[in-house]
Amino acid sequence: MISRAVPCVCRQRARVARHLHIVASGANAAFDADMAGTWTRNGNTVDFTQAADTFVRDMTFTIEQITDGTWFLVGDQVFGTTRVNVRLAQNS
Repeated sequence: MISRAVPCVCRQRARVARHLHIVASGANAAFDADMAGTWTRNGNTVDFTQAADTFVRDMTFTIEQITDGTWFLVGDQVFGTTRVNVRLAQNS
């Protein structure tokens, strides 16, 4: 299991900004991507649209409220034989 922080800024008007860097691991080379794009909320789910070919655009995230005003975006999906579990925390 590899654990990394995924910096992502979800701005008003459904815009996304930041940069994703995944360090090299074993036979896998390092990976860099510009996370610029948009997000769409539909009920309790959030989808990201971006030019970069990352797991983020291929995964549906669910809003998980922790307390009033505090929440996580949670994504858990298998790609091929790799399970990706992501929790994006609100940072105010």
